[in-house]
Amino acid sequence: GSAKAAELIDMRLHVALIGTTFTIPSSYNGGTITTIDRSAFEGCTTIQTINIAATIEEIKDNAFYGCTSISSIIIPASVTTIGEKVFCGCTSLTSITVNDGNENYFSEDGNLYANSIKYKVGANTSYSDTHHYITYTGNTLIYYCEGNDAASFSIPSDTKYIGRYAFYFPQFLISITIPENLEWTSDRAFYYCVNLTQFIVDENNPYYFA
Repeated sequence: GSAKAAELIDMRLHVALIGTTFTIPSSYNGGTITTIDRSAFEGCTTIQTINIAATIEEIKDNAFYGCTSISSIIIPASVTTIGEKVFCGCTSLTSITVNDGNENYFSEDGNLYANSIKYKVGANTSYSDTHHYITYTGNTLIYYCEGNDAASFSIPSDTKYIGRYAFYFPQFLISITIPENLEWTSDRAFYYCVNLTQFIVDENNPYYFA
């Protein structure tokens, strides 16, 4: 509940005192922690390693926004919901791993994908508010790691959707290849892609061309 989420916000204030590694506990004060709250670790630039407890089910918007020293992170099988911009601004992040058994998310080549996407209708909509989002079923690119130094990226052939802020300030990315099966790209999917100059689109894609 909100009390448990509030404890995570309080913990964020003490990260600088703890050091470069922080472990999110599975319980606190007799209760199970299931949520990492909105902006819980936002701007914690000194933290390098986050260990997420296997009890966590939801990671809310901006939870790790601007954690510029984190290079890798592991998502437990228990996580069912990941909000927007959770890892945006993590400029050193090169690898996201999703543990086996997670039914909603998976990783490929270090990037984060989902089996479906919840698209917010309103800017202030919460993911728990079922009346204000649309669900699209199909493999979705959620986040391309900003710390990746590759100049080009080919979106996997079985990807149908690209989520909002999926490409957020990829400093080295110059070219992206769009596969045949890509059907839909969210607004702000290619946000602040300052060096991106080329899209290569599969000639058999019925939705996009370049």
